[in-house]
Amino acid sequence: MLARLVFSHPRYLALVIISVIAVGLTSFQGIARQEDPSLSNFVATVTTFFPGATPGRVEALVTRPLEDKLREIAEIDELNTTSSAGVSFINVMLLDTLPAETLERVWSEVRDALGDAAAEFPAGVSAPVFDNDRLTSFTTITSLSSSGDEELPLSLLNRLAQDFADEARNLPATELVVVIGEPVEEVRVAVDELELVSRGLSLAQVSDALRAADVKIPSGRATSAGTDLLVELAGDLDSLNRIRDVIIHTGDGAATRIGDIARVYKTAVSPAPAMALSNGKRSILVGAVMQDGNQVDVWSAHFRDMVDAYKAQSPRGLTLDITYDQSSYAEKRLREVATNLCIGVLLVILVLLFTLGWRAAVVVAIILPLCGLISLTVMDRLGMALHQMSISGLIVALGLLVDGSIVMTDEVRKRLLRGESALQAITGSVDRLRVPLIASAVTTILAFMPMAILPGPAGDFVGSIAKAVIIMLAASTALALIITPVLAAWLLPRKEAPAGQWYTGGVRSGRAGTALTGALDWSLRHPLAAILLALSLPITGFLAFPTLTAQFFPGTDRDQLYLQVKLADGRSIEDTAQLVERIDEELRAHPQIRRVDWSIGESAPAFYYNMYRFKERLPSWAEALVLTVDEDITDELIRQLQTRLDHDYPAAQIIVRGIDQGPPVMAPLEIKITGPELETLQALGEQFRQRFEAIPQITHTSADLIGGAPKLRVALDEDRLRLAGLQLSDIAVALNDSLQGRVGGEVLEGTERLPVRVRLDEAQWGAADSIANIHIPLPTQTLAQPSIASGPTLVDSDTAGSGITAVPLEVLGA
Repeated sequence: MLARLVFSHPRYLALVIISVIAVGLTSFQGIARQEDPSLSNFVATVTTFFPGATPGRVEALVTRPLEDKLREIAEIDELNTTSSAGVSFINVMLLDTLPAETLERVWSEVRDALGDAAAEFPAGVSAPVFDNDRLTSFTTITSLSSSGDEELPLSLLNRLAQDFADEARNLPATELVVVIGEPVEEVRVAVDELELVSRGLSLAQVSDALRAADVKIPSGRATSAGTDLLVELAGDLDSLNRIRDVIIHTGDGAATRIGDIARVYKTAVSPAPAMALSNGKRSILVGAVMQDGNQVDVWSAHFRDMVDAYKAQSPRGLTLDITYDQSSYAEKRLREVATNLCIGVLLVILVLLFTLGWRAAVVVAIILPLCGLISLTVMDRLGMALHQMSISGLIVALGLLVDGSIVMTDEVRKRLLRGESALQAITGSVDRLRVPLIASAVTTILAFMPMAILPGPAGDFVGSIAKAVIIMLAASTALALIITPVLAAWLLPRKEAPAGQWYTGGVRSGRAGTALTGALDWSLRHPLAAILLALSLPITGFLAFPTLTAQFFPGTDRDQLYLQVKLADGRSIEDTAQLVERIDEELRAHPQIRRVDWSIGESAPAFYYNMYRFKERLPSWAEALVLTVDEDITDELIRQLQTRLDHDYPAAQIIVRGIDQGPPVMAPLEIKITGPELETLQALGEQFRQRFEAIPQITHTSADLIGGAPKLRVALDEDRLRLAGLQLSDIAVALNDSLQGRVGGEVLEGTERLPVRVRLDEAQWGAADSIANIHIPLPTQTLAQPSIASGPTLVDSDTAGSGITAVPLEVLGA
């Protein structure tokens, strides 16, 4: 028997205790620490862009082919798709019963399916963008903006943000870095249409000339005896002046250059795909994610050092702030949980002091930290981390693990007081309590086992509690059978303590003990009545359940909240930014708010484990991360802001959200309607939404399937098109080139690649009523006939540089 062996060889006990302390402390120093459990990623998004396409065409030409390919994968549990103007968004959810080692294989199959579907896309559709990091919460979020003294150009701010992101990626244990709200830079060739048409040129010719002049391909290699030279052709697009000098056409002894018909300048893509705002200033957000299995406090300390070093070498006018740092919340939460654990241990020792005396309290006081250190060692070896759920499991196990040691200590004490030797007391106590203690531990372990083996994200979240309980209970049972009887035999007294020394033998039960004995005797004589009396309390609790607030996952007390703002479809990102600036000014003026950071056009970076980034390139969408001055006033502030913002900004749907536990949800109540006809689904969805709107307790409603953004429909006379030698596809390409532009080459600035985009001057064609005046290039001069050319005068063929003429769109019946 191990207990007798340890008692007979005290050096073994000393070795065991020293080893447990040494290994346990080492594990405590090295075990991963984070705020919340890491969840298996069973969710991914697929975003595909089809610029200029209506929702119906996006659904038919992009979303449906992707759906058909993805549904061939058996491991996909659910597909939710949204087709909007120019964007297809698919939410992919796998079966949550899949083991972790299967996930990467399935995601690889998803990527292959997306590639197969992309081969069927029409021209103009981008490659599907697959992202399975949408449920990843960022460990830190950093804001880069201009200071109040100097306003940095947005392009320079973008370069600094990209450089800072590279520094963050090089930080050890960094898994992912995402830049949010950065401008997409390009070199704009803004063509003057009158100059273009007067020379008989088209935008396609301009972009082709630029592409032909941009020589970045290898030009060969010259090798001979003792010589090995790479040949590089000079003249690629390396500056704005070089672009202006590119020749488009030569004729009549003259050359037409880019600078003759267009303005060339560097700018951001318009409209911007996304924006960011920090404390009222245009900014760029950089989110960084720590790798699992690391200590968030240590990693964050290194990150802050990196930020300080970057600030020291950054240019004047740059403001670099850490807007969110998970380590501060993790340290606070772990500190609170550890404090509760210490309070629990102290209460156990105090109870033992008053019931069994200080010697028994010392025995349990030694066992508790040993059990904790053993548990930490096992958790570290199993790859578990210290977070709010695993430490909660340790606290739950605290009330269970002391039972075995207390019972064993009391049994040894009784045998010593009866005059048995220490060895006899150890042997008799272990023989008598071995089976009951093991049976009790196994019963409890089996009760927690379903939670421990629960698959999917739910198991990742709550399974840590069960695993911690099982580990700690197994360790406490082993200690109760091996170490506890030895320590009790050494420390406990051999005779009854004097009546006045309560601290030695414990406080006498007196009348309370007599009453308890009488109650037990009565229960044995009247078993049925005792059972009914015991059931009265739980039955009363069940009957009182309807009076309690039903909430499966509790809320959290944090100094954070966030806003979701949605304007009507069709509103531009500039409209959204103007509204956001007004809301931002009101929020920052609130005395209980200390910081506000906005993401416009896409979801904000997730700062909590159950936040889901599900919006991208949506001009009418904005989200804000709001930090309050006190976590205790956050709930009341949410209610105040919801009422005020609803009243002040009726043109937008604004939802103020707090931070809650549990899985990510888009709304507390959702109803899903399925069917084959979109118009019927849209009507039913609006009916349900209006019914919900009439319920007093509901503040906001929305339907996913709506009419969509407004569009400008251009109807042309096909007879005139045929006489002009044009097809509808020719008109679509020409309009897209004029309004969206066509890329012709690129400029390299260091490692940055800036596309050269050729388009009409945006100031001339930004309004809808100007679209009909856009000139369409014609392959022939057919429209010179009076019957067709009734309308604005066409380009004279004598002045046309290449035989191509152009005519306003309205001449074709627009």
